[in-house]
Amino acid sequence: MQTQTLIFPAKILRGPGMLSHLGDVCRHLGQRALLIGGHRALASVGERVQQQLACGPVTLVGSEWFGGECSDTQIQRLTQRVVAQQIDLIIGVGGGKALDTCKAVGIAAGVPVVTVPTIAATCAAVTPLSIRYYDDGHFRDLYPLPLAPAAVLIDSDVLMRAPLRWLAAGLGDTLAKWYEFRAISKQHNALLGIARSSQANSLICYDLIVAYGAAACLAVHESKASPALDQVLDAIFTFAGLTSLMSNGAHAAAAHAIYEGFTFCDKTCDFGHSLLVGFGNLCLLALEDRCDDEMHEALALAKACALPLRLSDIAELSADELNDIIDASVHAPDMANMPGTVTAARLRAAIQRVEVLAATY
Repeated sequence: MQTQTLIFPAKILRGPGMLSHLGDVCRHLGQRALLIGGHRALASVGERVQQQLACGPVTLVGSEWFGGECSDTQIQRLTQRVVAQQIDLIIGVGGGKALDTCKAVGIAAGVPVVTVPTIAATCAAVTPLSIRYYDDGHFRDLYPLPLAPAAVLIDSDVLMRAPLRWLAAGLGDTLAKWYEFRAISKQHNALLGIARSSQANSLICYDLIVAYGAAACLAVHESKASPALDQVLDAIFTFAGLTSLMSNGAHAAAAHAIYEGFTFCDKTCDFGHSLLVGFGNLCLLALEDRCDDEMHEALALAKACALPLRLSDIAELSADELNDIIDASVHAPDMANMPGTVTAARLRAAIQRVEVLAATY
């Protein structure tokens, strides 16, 4: 029998008001907690975290900015603080880079991590994986972790108040679960239960976004609770997370490779991981030579989900800058998962086709 290790988070709580359960969750995991996150996340939920821990056995020793990049420099800095202050529990708040940093620090220091996503931009809150960058924001590598978070609190009351661009990002990243898995499905044995589970979850992601994506965007735009938003949050965190977990991360392809290429351009590296993946989805479909009707369908869905459709929606790029992005993309690790060789010429043609078709939107 082929061996495979599946690593799941120990507990996931999802729904409105889940942050109010933080104290009960943490009391079983440690006694001295450090809160780590992005500036906006710390400002948004830091006081509520303090309140949740104030009356229990867990002491909040302090809070710390994650550093801006999930890089070795920041992971080592935070690990040293955790060890020096005898922290035995990390509470991570924020988006993907912040949570990826917290997970990596937890492994390095040997302490459990509780994740509280404050934006719904990726499934990073649940996965045993960190995406590492260099200090300048350029993509470095995918860093598999031996443990997933000890607990994940997905609070829709918090997430619906985040800017719409971050829900759009989550929709782009989650759509990639289906588009990319389908593109490389011939490399998986379709009769194996684990592969079928991953593919089924990726299709659920797609179907939920087709059905509820536009309505969820409206709910966030209006900062209103919505059943559609709940369904989309399940897609972004639960079903996208299951896709990643059941495939051990071996589901990424051209859409993520194109994002990795964008990180090598100063104009685009901070645009947003999953927003760039959302544009990469369209380029992936063009690389597959999908028909115009299917391309238009994907473009309409991307527009409904507030994703970028053209390069100009991301940045005004010079010819040299675009050349650098394309070159970095075709050499990115995830591009190697594509069937056949993706050359710079093929990718350039795919981007151009997306540009032409998107002009009608």
